[in-house]
Amino acid sequence: GENGTLMKKRIELIKPIQTKVFAAIEKYAKANGYDLVLDKASNATMLYCSEAVDHTQKIIELLK
Repeated sequence: GENGTLMKKRIELIKPIQTKVFAAIEKYAKANGYDLVLDKASNATMLYCSEAVDHTQKIIELLK
């Protein structure tokens, strides 16, 4: 369940990674003057996204 040992361990392991990723996204967005960043992986209503506006690889490079 939500408060079970497995869930607590998962949160413990994932939280630092999420924090680092979100910080990199925010840094990239501010440096490039973006007001909005969308997660196309979890947005079921996004019908199309041009590769020209996909900055995923640039964010990955920031995390290295």
